[in-house]
Amino acid sequence: MSFSLLYLISSSFFLSIYCLEESPSILVIGSGPSGIAAASKLWKYNFTNLRILEAENRIGGRVNSVKFGNGYVDLGGQWCHGETDNIVYNMVKNLNVLKHANSSIKLVYSNGTFLEREIYDNLVGFAESIDASHTNPETEEISRKSDYKRCGGDLLLNWNGQGYKTILEVMLQEYPDPSRQLPLVTNILLNKEVTKIIWSNGTERNSVRCLDNTVYEADHVIFTPSLGVLKANHDKIFEPELPNEKIEAIRSFGFGAIMKIILHFNTTWWNPHETYFFVWSAEDRNNILSEFDRGPNGRSWLTSSIAFVTAENNPKVLLGFFSGEMVPDMERELDEVLQDGCTYILRKFLGEKYSVVEPDDIIKSTWYNNPHFRGTYSYESVKGNSTGNRFPEKLARPLYRTNSHPSIQFAGEATHRSGPSGIAAATKLWKHNFTNLKILEAEDRIGGRIKSIKFGDAYVDLGAQSCHGEKDNIVYHLVNQYNILKHSNFSLKMVYSNGEFIDDEICKNLVDFVDFVNLDPTDPKARASCQNTSSVGECFAKDDYSSFSSYDISRKSSYKTCEGDLYLNWDGLGYKTILEIMLQEYPDRSQQLPVVNNILLNKEVTKIIWSNNTTRNVVHCLDNTVYEADYVIFTASVGVLKASSDKMFEPKLPDEKLRAIRSIGFGAIMKIIFHFPTTWWNPNDTYAFIWSAEDKKKIPTKFGKGPVKNGRSWLTTSAAFITAENNPKVLMGYFSGVMVPEMEKESDQILQDGCMYMFRTFLGKTYSVIEPDNMIKSTWYSNPHFRGTYSYESVKSNSAENRFPEELASPLIRENGNPSVLFAGEATHPYYFSTVHGAIETGYREADRIIDLYSHNK
Repeated sequence: MSFSLLYLISSSFFLSIYCLEESPSILVIGSGPSGIAAASKLWKYNFTNLRILEAENRIGGRVNSVKFGNGYVDLGGQWCHGETDNIVYNMVKNLNVLKHANSSIKLVYSNGTFLEREIYDNLVGFAESIDASHTNPETEEISRKSDYKRCGGDLLLNWNGQGYKTILEVMLQEYPDPSRQLPLVTNILLNKEVTKIIWSNGTERNSVRCLDNTVYEADHVIFTPSLGVLKANHDKIFEPELPNEKIEAIRSFGFGAIMKIILHFNTTWWNPHETYFFVWSAEDRNNILSEFDRGPNGRSWLTSSIAFVTAENNPKVLLGFFSGEMVPDMERELDEVLQDGCTYILRKFLGEKYSVVEPDDIIKSTWYNNPHFRGTYSYESVKGNSTGNRFPEKLARPLYRTNSHPSIQFAGEATHRSGPSGIAAATKLWKHNFTNLKILEAEDRIGGRIKSIKFGDAYVDLGAQSCHGEKDNIVYHLVNQYNILKHSNFSLKMVYSNGEFIDDEICKNLVDFVDFVNLDPTDPKARASCQNTSSVGECFAKDDYSSFSSYDISRKSSYKTCEGDLYLNWDGLGYKTILEIMLQEYPDRSQQLPVVNNILLNKEVTKIIWSNNTTRNVVHCLDNTVYEADYVIFTASVGVLKASSDKMFEPKLPDEKLRAIRSIGFGAIMKIIFHFPTTWWNPNDTYAFIWSAEDKKKIPTKFGKGPVKNGRSWLTTSAAFITAENNPKVLMGYFSGVMVPEMEKESDQILQDGCMYMFRTFLGKTYSVIEPDNMIKSTWYSNPHFRGTYSYESVKSNSAENRFPEELASPLIRENGNPSVLFAGEATHPYYFSTVHGAIETGYREADRIIDLYSHNK
């Protein structure tokens, strides 16, 4: 039974509409998993003006766990079907309540012989080929072309005798600690059978009438009863009648029934570790009525048995599953007849092997004949899948008012079917209930310049890698509670091109000098080292950092360093973890924000026609799709703006913004990452290679492959080699400078051979260098969706009083003073540019700009 759609539809509508208004009145009809899911989530977001109307004298809907024998048995939903992407599993996985089934399947012939395993396998293969995961009255009615998706993992996880009711207790916070129970439970009204819903498409409230003549009014109604109830009563319940497309969905989607007959015995006479499937011979099937003729007329109901399985933690209880067109009649049959019929079946099939005894108690399910359910669960019928219409989506679609707010919403199992700054903006807006948004992502993945790839034993980052600092670092504060970030444990080793390691004291002095270089030129320490030079290149003749030329890097910088460890690593999980946390996928995937469903991949934006009046902005993509929006938040890199701003924006951007784009520096770092069969180096060391002038000149003759510029080989642009976190056989190389664009286009073989030449030149005296067995590389500059890695303050951008990041961040404004197009991304941050924490802060900044606009205009 699936109810995760509630997290995507029902509650999110209210969260999007009422963030700035008085809490609305809400009625949830039905207290099954869907109703409890919607109500509990709304309650947690302070939508407490709600009631749940339940027709039964209990909560749970088609989850009905009953004490029977030594534990609870389930008359309805019984197993947790899978682990991966299963919201039930994710909700309870840390509570140790689900158990893997320990039962072997046995096929038994009606003469009492057990079928060979090979025959069983063939039957299973046939069953899987027709996707017999849904059971219904008429198998001919099941569509073989199904959109049903199985979750990965164990499909038959059991509740260890506690019953499926546990999921309701978890959602209501009654389990594992009853003292934390949501007060929502006092708003559940039992024995409230709804007979009429007078729904409004105007400004009036909806009116809900019950069988006991009580009447409830509400701004919104969430309808969660089964599809069977809709099939039987939609024409009588709803006034005015439902739209034609919804009625078509109700009629076309299938809804069937399974019946359970559960028997208790005074002893376990069978093997409780076996599940029995009974196969009738044609002869025995024809003779049933002469041997046992009680029960529904016509073909014997006994042939509709599916399986008998032992209840979990309940060894004296045997559960029988029955399906098919006779289920409605079977439910009305006397318990004694059903008990005697099951005993006949058990003796017929198992009497040769076991001494079958009479049961001493029986319970049964009656889902079909209960007017509050009219069956067990939905299936895709041939009719429903023959036209290309997606009926679950139509069934889930709300009934809207004239102001576009939902009036009635539908939920239940039958309705189920980018970079850090962009993710930050979207998630913050979503949490403030601005859910009418889309994220257009040019790549085939989210993350932007965060790209974590499984390589070796863990994830490596082709883009951003370290969390730079702790104090005032939003990345650190978002993840600190999860104990993910680790302090790096490596020592810097500088190695000369003759293979000698430079003395640690000299190494320290060189590092200190680099620190001097990065000081503000007005600092007395810097004056002593670099005099009045304006660029890093003038001060330090070893060029090529993350920009293409260190002579373009301004020494007078607004950049601020966060206090604390500047090289916190992700312990092999990758920087992607910050995206998962913002999207609430980590640590509990069941809490994932529905905004993920609004991310559209492979959407390269080619034109933004922005409006300075009251009309909406129009965004064109390379695939010829067009999107309109009141607001556009542009988070692509400065590299993209440098390459495409003149073609992308219409009308063209203001002059001050174009000047900022031209003036802010944007360079590239390249990573070349190797995996080796064994760790031949010291994994606790980070290696920086220092070429002598003589050896630098010899490179073209000893290794003449790859880019060369002004007589210098690309090998001289290496910055460092470091072991990947929790990945001891992986060595990551960093390269920077003017040759990065050409290096990215070079063949992997030449890059690998060049790095091996370096390793043997610098480390061959100390270690036995071996060949790698795998390699990956970054291509940020060559990728038109990025055109580099991150921004820097150039000498040009810092030569005047203008602060170009602020100018780049300034929105495009409409005539009424409201923003039309907003800009975010690390380059728009005044002092955390070039960092992920800067990117996230700017995403939140632009989200706040929209949120504040609406809060002021209440």
